[in-house]
Amino acid sequence: MVVTVDVDEHRIREIQQKLGDMQNKAPVIISRAMNRSITALSTELTKGIRSKYHVKAGQIKDATKKTNASPGNLSAQVNISGKPIGLDKFKVTPKTVNPRRKSPIKVAVKKGGGAPVKGAFNANVNGLKVMRRTTKKRLPIERLYGPAIPQMAKNEEVANAARRRGGQVFEDRLKHEIRRLVGSGT
Repeated sequence: MVVTVDVDEHRIREIQQKLGDMQNKAPVIISRAMNRSITALSTELTKGIRSKYHVKAGQIKDATKKTNASPGNLSAQVNISGKPIGLDKFKVTPKTVNPRRKSPIKVAVKKGGGAPVKGAFNANVNGLKVMRRTTKKRLPIERLYGPAIPQMAKNEEVANAARRRGGQVFEDRLKHEIRRLVGSGT
C-alpha cells in the first residue's frame, strides 16, 4: 500500500502569492509541510492498525518506509509492504506447547475477536509457532499465517483517519511555515 502526498501547480502559485517578495521560498516551505504531514500520517496509520489488530508497533515500523519531499521534488510518500504474519505473532491462547491438549487453540487477530482454529497446535520450531497438519499423518505440518501489515492498513477506518490527519497537519504546518517566513522577513 502506498500513500502519496502531492501538491498541484495551482496550489504552488497560491502559496507564492501569499509569500509576495519571497515566493522563491515556496518549494522549501511546501516540502517542510509535506514531510511533517507524512510523519503524522505514518504515526496515525500505526495507531489505527494497533487499535484494530493485535500487532506490535515494531512490526508496523519494519513494514513502513517513508520517502520525504525536497524543494526539488514536491512529492512525499509512505510505502507499506510485507508478507503475511504468522498467527503466533498475534494473541494466542494458550501459549504453551502441550501434546496432549484436547481443546483447540484460540487466536485473536482483531481486537475484540478470537476464535478456535480447528486442527491447530503450538510447536516449538525455532520459537513458538502455530502449526497444522496437512495430512492425517504426523508429518508434514505447515505454519499458519494471518494478514499482512498492508492488508491491515487498507482497513477503511484506519486509512481514512490517516489521510485526514495527514491533510490536517499539512495545512497547519503550511500556515505555520508561511507565518514564520513572512514574520521574520528573511
